[in-house]
Amino acid sequence: MVAAEEIPLVGRVQELGELHQALDKAVTYETPQTIVLVGSQGVGKTRLMEHWLSEVSEQQPDVRVFRASPSQEGQSYTPFSQLLRGRFGVKEGDEQALATLRAQVEEVLQDRRVAEVLHFLGAFIGVTVPDNPFLRALGDTSEQHD
Repeated sequence: MVAAEEIPLVGRVQELGELHQALDKAVTYETPQTIVLVGSQGVGKTRLMEHWLSEVSEQQPDVRVFRASPSQEGQSYTPFSQLLRGRFGVKEGDEQALATLRAQVEEVLQDRRVAEVLHFLGAFIGVTVPDNPFLRALGDTSEQHD
């Protein structure tokens, strides 16, 4: 069986160029870029992305790329959950997820007081934050909590 990387990518030169342009912009301006691939089932979105990612990993190994896909039965924010899990290195069912998330959020915010941020990020990625004064204040009404 031939690996997908060994089969030439045909007919997607323009799309591949657009992906490289977005990456160049991200590197040049040191700012994240969001790319959304949309198309009917079977047109080659996954193949295009895999080809591009293999080129990126060879040419610019320091670049971090996160990818997410919508879930058929999941919440409407499933792609964001996948992106956040990838960014923070949190896997579902990971017993150390809260500690991992806390350490990275503290580093990004340069502050140890991150309970509020952990609560909201945790809600997206399935990490439960233990009881604290902030959560007790929100706990009065479910509308405030949500």
